[in-house]
Amino acid sequence: MTRASAANAPYISCEPQQDGNDVILNIVIKGKLIPMDKNRGEDILTVHTENKKYPTMQFKIWWDVPLLIVVDHEQMTWMGSAGKEYKDKIILKHIEGKSFRILKAKPTIPQIKVTGVSKNSAAQHTIEVSLSPKAKAGGYQEVIAFTLDDPMQQTLEVSIVAVLR
Repeated sequence: MTRASAANAPYISCEPQQDGNDVILNIVIKGKLIPMDKNRGEDILTVHTENKKYPTMQFKIWWDVPLLIVVDHEQMTWMGSAGKEYKDKIILKHIEGKSFRILKAKPTIPQIKVTGVSKNSAAQHTIEVSLSPKAKAGGYQEVIAFTLDDPMQQTLEVSIVAVLR
């Protein structure tokens, strides 16, 4: 091995360790270098070698940063008849008990309404989400994108799946 690098990922480094004829790649992710608006990613580590048969090798690296603000259920699911309103509550909570504000809650379609969003700062927020009776029959895979004022986590997404007949 001559070198290893992850293009456009300064937070990933690779420290090779010789083990006989083998090389162990110790991959290090420096969390403090990950941009604040990213909480998961996929990067490619390219390893260059002196081997003529395999001069370069590429490895995919998937990573997740644990969220500080979480939702009690990551996906809302509704199944039933079209023409009916569906409602559910979700709770957004800071795992360290710190207060935060919800600056914006934006669903991907207008048939989804988000109510109960307060401008007040709190460690926990209870939000009501509803799917309008105007939603037509079919399958929906939607998202509510929350914008938060926490400098360590500025966004949070909640998935909504609905199957209406």
